[in-house]
Amino acid sequence: MSDKQDYDEVLGDLGTRWEAALNSYKPFACGIVIHPTIDGCQQIKEEIGDRVTEIAKVELTTHPLVLELTGKRTPKTGLEGKFSVYHSAACALLRGDGAPTAFTDEVVNMPEIIALRDKVVATASPDCHEASVDILVTFTGGTTLSKHVERAIGSRERPLSDDQLNHKFLVQSALVIGQEQSERVLSASWNLENLSDSGEVARTAVVA
Repeated sequence: MSDKQDYDEVLGDLGTRWEAALNSYKPFACGIVIHPTIDGCQQIKEEIGDRVTEIAKVELTTHPLVLELTGKRTPKTGLEGKFSVYHSAACALLRGDGAPTAFTDEVVNMPEIIALRDKVVATASPDCHEASVDILVTFTGGTTLSKHVERAIGSRERPLSDDQLNHKFLVQSALVIGQEQSERVLSASWNLENLSDSGEVARTAVVA
């Protein structure tokens, strides 16, 4: 229907380039433009541990699209939290969380999350790639810690490992069918090529 075509995109490398192989799995339950921030804040949390309570300020330098799409400063619901880079940064720093559990009404309105969220400042820079972020954390004593994320975890450049995929599945599935049953579904999925009937995976997921 378009009056513009690039046939090389369609026919170039035909039979050797597979678009499906370029897909990757999203690790976090929110807009992908927030993923670098969550990734970087999770890394910082692992480094500083309990010092998260000493954070005085968090400065994010992001692509303009991040603030355009996820610049909601004071989310009130879990859904609004998915569109808040501020909430996502605070939740990743305080809880290390970017799963669906980070985006509930309860978590968005936790006093400790709000307190840290209010310390987050985001600045848009056209020089920042949309898949990158620079994070500068300032502590109450005046010391700082910086983190640059060139490409977030889950991107084609940094794909999730099998262990990380397992964790993502279990964290989300357990909310619906429980931990034990989720582990059985996961086991069946990894054993798919040896099953006589692939429908066994779906049947394993049925709640009794």
